[in-house]
Amino acid sequence: MWGVERARQSTAIGRSANSRGMARKFGNWTILGERFAEGGQGEIYQVSNATGTPPGIWLLKRLKNPKRHGRFARELETLQRLKGVGSVVQVQEWGASKGETTDYYVMEKGDGSLEDMAPAGGYAPEQAFSLFRQILDGVEAVHQVPAVHRDLKPANVILFADTAKIADTGLALLVGEPRITPTDEAVGPRFYMAPELEHGRNLDVDASADIYSLGKILYWLLSGGVLHLPRERYDEATYRLARTKAPSLGVFEGVFDATLTEQKRRRCKDVAELRNLFGASVAAYRDHQDTALAALLDRSGDSIVEKLDGADSAIGKALFGRVELDLLAATPDELMSLMDRDEALIDGKNVGLLEKLGPLSSKQLARAARLCFSSKRAIGSLTLLHGVGRELRQAIAEAARIGARFVSSLRNVVARGALLPPADWAISQARQVRRLPFARSVGRRHGRE
Repeated sequence: MWGVERARQSTAIGRSANSRGMARKFGNWTILGERFAEGGQGEIYQVSNATGTPPGIWLLKRLKNPKRHGRFARELETLQRLKGVGSVVQVQEWGASKGETTDYYVMEKGDGSLEDMAPAGGYAPEQAFSLFRQILDGVEAVHQVPAVHRDLKPANVILFADTAKIADTGLALLVGEPRITPTDEAVGPRFYMAPELEHGRNLDVDASADIYSLGKILYWLLSGGVLHLPRERYDEATYRLARTKAPSLGVFEGVFDATLTEQKRRRCKDVAELRNLFGASVAAYRDHQDTALAALLDRSGDSIVEKLDGADSAIGKALFGRVELDLLAATPDELMSLMDRDEALIDGKNVGLLEKLGPLSSKQLARAARLCFSSKRAIGSLTLLHGVGRELRQAIAEAARIGARFVSSLRNVVARGALLPPADWAISQARQVRRLPFARSVGRRHGRE
């Protein structure tokens, strides 16, 4: 074991005390303002170096409870072993403010935690992917110490511009070293700790506890950075991302299966395995039709119809026939233009969207009726347009000109008991289209021959 007393220590400590009796200078480091943050075993202050080297604002963590010195020393030792690792917050200097016992250290200051810096609506998927890869790199470095972090959560990931670094090794367990935390004390963050850490009685703690926490962090990132998932409930309807966020996020359920489980043997054996599984899920997400659609819709300029019609990739063409129109946020005319161009898009669900975007003009209603009659899959949707009056009659009259398809559509309406009024008028239109036994059967059914 290194032992922090063997570490490089800072020079003499100045003691220009404040009203609380605490030194305002630690070596060449001067405290700026009031306390910046506080943890279970230390207080954190912003500091600057009087010599100007290194420049800028740094953070000084000071031990506040001498009884916790063992834990504080373990925290510092872990950081010392991680010196030079770019994905972990770096310690710059450490020393003793009183006597020979190290009771503070200085570390780099970031912009804020992953949690505090989350934008409104959460991190965009690609940004979340990049951040999570960096988090994986940092945790892997901790495991190579070898150590188990045991306190992974969004608040303990610090952002330096677009770079994410692991922080706060105060609960780190150095592999092969004696435990410091009492065996009856729960260790870890409430929503992120592995089940085996909840009561502190499990002495068989290994890196799989961090694998569990990483699954929780990924869920938090993909959920929009707002939801702290309780236990392993990611597959419940209330928490399933494919349902609550986007169908394309369903590809990450395999990652959650291999992390958010009480059974340690079912978790990824190490960060490398988790990284591979995560990478495959990201690739599947990018290939998902919803993701490709979003990329098309993000293109600047052009109407939605033009964006889809102008897509010359195989994915774009496939999307054109299978897209969920309620993802488009389009106008009624744009939706109907898409339906005109691809009959596969004309179904009851998509026609029903027209009503939600209403009220429709007379011209739009007539166009919608014609679309309904042009596809057997949408004929039942005529009931959505019930009672629109003269415009619908005009639309039906125009639709009648398409001949047998109209008759087939009308047959479906009658079979479902959804014939629109006036029935006798619609039947007479059918008779004019083609003299078929169907027309006579419709008349008999309605008492009119």
